[in-house]
Amino acid sequence: MLDFFKKMAMKTKIFIGGGLVGIIIFIIVLLLISNNDGELSIITKSSLDKVIGVEELSTIEYTYNAVATKKDEDNKDMYYVAYEGKVNAGIDFKELDVKKGKNDTIVVTLPDVEIQKVIVDINSFDFIYKRNKYETENITQEAYKLCKEDLKKRVSKDINFEKMARENAVETIEALFKPWIESLEGNYTLVIK
Repeated sequence: MLDFFKKMAMKTKIFIGGGLVGIIIFIIVLLLISNNDGELSIITKSSLDKVIGVEELSTIEYTYNAVATKKDEDNKDMYYVAYEGKVNAGIDFKELDVKKGKNDTIVVTLPDVEIQKVIVDINSFDFIYKRNKYETENITQEAYKLCKEDLKKRVSKDINFEKMARENAVETIEALFKPWIESLEGNYTLVIK
């Protein structure tokens, strides 16, 4: 049965708040087009915060099916716990930097991607004990902490996680700013760093 748990693969799914993005684009386009008098007016950080109304933008959600191993003081296995968990990551909108660059460019500098939530589903736990004595009444709380740490380690080792979250953030910011840039007189280009 342990082999079954070890063969469980990580499942991924990408989550971009489509409804939120649509609403944000609509609001930005309405506000900026109505204020556009043919001259470029750069959005300040505070006005961007007010228009968007969110501090964090989740750009990726990974779903994991994994097995965590609890070890004793002698580094021997005590028990195994199979679990399901999710990790959300994205960017902090408060750290977004928007400036007018050279040669008719609008430069948006993204903050680093950060992990926003680590969720472990306690109801998904399935235990295999090396010895029955390890099955105690506080095992669920201990296993929850173990699985949460295991999930954080898995994410930190996953080289594609941060890359995909950043790519999704770039696509989202591009979708937010393109309608505004296209409404301006002149040939402005969006640069996302």
